[in-house]
Amino acid sequence: MFKHYLKITFRTLWKYKLQSVISIIGLSVGLVCFVLSTMWIRYELTYDAFRLNAERIYRVRVPDIWTGKGLYSVTPYPLANYLKETFPEIEAAGNLQDFDCDIEANGQTVKVNCVRADTSFFHIFSVPILIGNKSVLRNESKEVAVTEDLAKRLFGEENPLGKQIKFFGQEYSVEAVIPTSRNTHTHIPYDFLCAVNQRSSFGASDSKTYILLKEGMDEKQFMDKLHHLKIEKDAVVLSEMVATPLTALHYTQPDEGRNVKFNHVILFAVAGGLVIVCSLFNYLTLFISRIRMRGKELALRKVNGASNRSFLVLLSMELMITLCLAVLLGFILIEWVMPEFLELSSIRENKTSMYLEVAGYAFLVMLFSLLISLIPIEYFRKKTLQLSLQGGMQVKSRNLFRRGSIILQLIISIGFIFCTSILFKQIHYLNHTDLGIARENIYTMEGTGDLSSAVVRELKQLPTIEEALFVQTSLLPKRSDYMYHLNEWEEKHPDAPRVNLHVLKVDDDFIRFYHLTLLEGELFDENKNVAHPVIINETAARKFGWNKPLGKKYKSPSGEETTVIGVIKDYYVESPTIPAQALSFYKVQEEEFKYNSGNIIYKCKEGKAKECKDQMNEIMKRKFPDLNVFTSSMEELYKEYMKSEQSLLLLLGFVSMVCILVSVFGIYSLSSLSAEEKRKEIAIRKVNGATVKSILHLFLREYFWLLLVGAFVAFPIGYLIMHSWIQNYMKQTAINSWIYLSIFFVAGFVIAMSVISCVWHAAKQNPAEVIKSE
Repeated sequence: MFKHYLKITFRTLWKYKLQSVISIIGLSVGLVCFVLSTMWIRYELTYDAFRLNAERIYRVRVPDIWTGKGLYSVTPYPLANYLKETFPEIEAAGNLQDFDCDIEANGQTVKVNCVRADTSFFHIFSVPILIGNKSVLRNESKEVAVTEDLAKRLFGEENPLGKQIKFFGQEYSVEAVIPTSRNTHTHIPYDFLCAVNQRSSFGASDSKTYILLKEGMDEKQFMDKLHHLKIEKDAVVLSEMVATPLTALHYTQPDEGRNVKFNHVILFAVAGGLVIVCSLFNYLTLFISRIRMRGKELALRKVNGASNRSFLVLLSMELMITLCLAVLLGFILIEWVMPEFLELSSIRENKTSMYLEVAGYAFLVMLFSLLISLIPIEYFRKKTLQLSLQGGMQVKSRNLFRRGSIILQLIISIGFIFCTSILFKQIHYLNHTDLGIARENIYTMEGTGDLSSAVVRELKQLPTIEEALFVQTSLLPKRSDYMYHLNEWEEKHPDAPRVNLHVLKVDDDFIRFYHLTLLEGELFDENKNVAHPVIINETAARKFGWNKPLGKKYKSPSGEETTVIGVIKDYYVESPTIPAQALSFYKVQEEEFKYNSGNIIYKCKEGKAKECKDQMNEIMKRKFPDLNVFTSSMEELYKEYMKSEQSLLLLLGFVSMVCILVSVFGIYSLSSLSAEEKRKEIAIRKVNGATVKSILHLFLREYFWLLLVGAFVAFPIGYLIMHSWIQNYMKQTAINSWIYLSIFFVAGFVIAMSVISCVWHAAKQNPAEVIKSE
């Protein structure tokens, strides 16, 4: 019997091969998107979860006052001990610094993951010492701990204790061996541990502060107390501190840059799930339509003694085979895209375990799809069988599910097209709009040191360079000399908070080079009568509360009274989600370059970037061979800020295309089945005088109303989502009415072409032949 059902299943799939292929491709692509994004999310959420007491370990950080958004990655060294003494909820607190470095031992040099820490490291992270000294990380110690693997790499089977390692030019003695962490899924990889330089002053921030809470502590209550704590030490104020769980560090404001932001990964997972829903409903609609068309066959089977169980097995067999083929194709696609996916997601895990995880997710998706699908299949099987045995069909009832399915697919597809279009428009706008600063063909050279003036003279002689300047600071890469915390200025409101003002030392050539827009006032060389002139930006003027800032004064922390001579338009050189900061431009003095090596900024002529780079490299090798310089492009650095948005656009664009194809081919298939189902009706209409045009109009009218309902639902939902989305950006594109009209008319045209191509053949058939065959 099973063989018989299997044969019928494959015959049915082959008979409706176009519809079957569309369903299988749609389900497989949705499966790939959903499974990979779910694995990605799981990976992000489980960083360091393998560590003992991971749920009680937190990283303490303070708000980033330089950008006004985000958190500093480092804190003062004394903070850990201060917190331990202040809060009884803390079991242990410590500091660490982690970085890559080269070490020398036993005649070889190897690159290792190094961690500088204090003795609390072993307690907080539950790292046991296999052999050696437990106080190896005490202050100013010249002793180090190495992992088992590193010990074998350096010393073979010899006892590593007492062996010498050269690190940053100094000799250290190996006095402890710790286990090698086989799990690379961590923020703190280590091969080599040494003592951190302990400091008593809060004035320098160079460490990462970790705490271990006692068991049973109320985390929310502790975080609230920490947030309201204010520390004033060594002229430093720390407040509004945040404790981030160790396992949440990677997806909540990570230290390192990311290819794709975590919320973008969530969106990709949702998109994959919607594609599965779209494909599943598309398949179910086609499948249920075929059940109706097989009504007489099912009734005949029932009359001949077929049981309800056999009917369910027969119909479920086709669904199972379709899902299995979709999963098989999905695995082929996953194998094809896996290298690019691993590079994009930065997942570093064993390939076997990843594929097992993928198989588990695929099985769950298949099981869920099967259970969801069996409900409407069983309902329509009973309905169709009952009506077939009674000799009639309720047309209105039977079309309700089909119409609802088409509307759902149109809502998802139109929503995807709309959201992707707005995302593309926003990214294009950010890449091409005026950000208040010139960045095309502009480069920054760092590392020229005392030879900066000589390098500038050589660069100016190159025919491909338009302009070159030796400056103390640059705008991108972002540099700021220091920051003023101001409490005194003219017309200050009694309740006004202090103003954090970034300070840049520049000259008029610097302002002209970057094409910064002077909204009012004068530049430095145009106003030499003011003793301490300063130029501020719009944001600084707003924070001071000045409507007319020219001539206004504020006091610097040293007590110097500074006068505003000009206002520059706000510019954006950071992530497009970060607002402009309060800036002040001071006139740089010639003697200040003696204490700051500065940078070189230069602009290449249009279309000469490659030639300019080659000429510059040749000059540097020939005349300045000892200089180790680093050159960065403003355009490339700005693109780095847009990297996650570009990746999301690529992912959503692909998903949207698949969803559109599934919906279009689904409508095509449904139109084809509908035309086949209504062959007799079409023939009778033609006999009664109906033209091909009127028959096409009959079908098109139905799909037009379905499109109208789908657009009516999709557009408002898409607007709410994308309007909220673009509010995160400082520069926002407009959501124009032509976008709605374009999407609606394009969708209407595609649907019309699909319906016409299906119905045309049925409408052109000889009605006599059709009625005879029926």
